Amino acid sequence: MIDDQIGFQLGQVMVSTTHNKGHDVEFWAAQTTKKIVGISEEADPHIRLQAEAFRNQVYTLILLGMKSAIASDLPLQSRLVLNKSCWSAHIILQLPAATLSSWPCIPQVRP
Repeated sequence: MIDDQIGFQLGQVMVSTTHNKGHDVEFWAAQTTKKIVGISEEADPHIRLQAEAFRNQVYTLILLGMKSAIASDLPLQSRLVLNKSCWSAHIILQLPAATLSSWPCIPQVRP
């Protein structure tokens, strides 16, 4: 007799928090690299060295790819904020007041 057992098993869950900001590109590149390249703790030393060199190359490639993607799709507002020009971003883009409340670098002004 065939026993039909359908189940769901949750894999490993990682939680990482920050304080008043998101994770930077380096964090996401490192996390992605960990998912792609795993190195056994029991590997021979010469194999481990090769695997670590490969992992570093994968990390560098992912990091450059992510930075290129961000740079090619970064709106003017974000570029101004990243360059510490929050007031310029506000003036140029004429953002509604509701949007400004989420910008920590712009003081809240009551009418």
